[in-house]
Amino acid sequence: MQIRQEHGKDIISLVGQLPDQSALLGLLNTLNDIRFEILSVEMLSGSFDTSSLNKLSRE
Repeated sequence: MQIRQEHGKDIISLVGQLPDQSALLGLLNTLNDIRFEILSVEMLSGSFDTSSLNKLSRE
């Protein structure tokens, strides 16, 4: 899992592979518990593509 913060913005991008849907749900629940607002979630097919990032920001 890669974590990146966009310069000048309060937005964090996460990119990585999860083994299954329950792992994704666990990650999303954890982010919700620490008050991160989830702006989008995208499934990347095939190879690792950093151009489509999951965007998160603190509330």
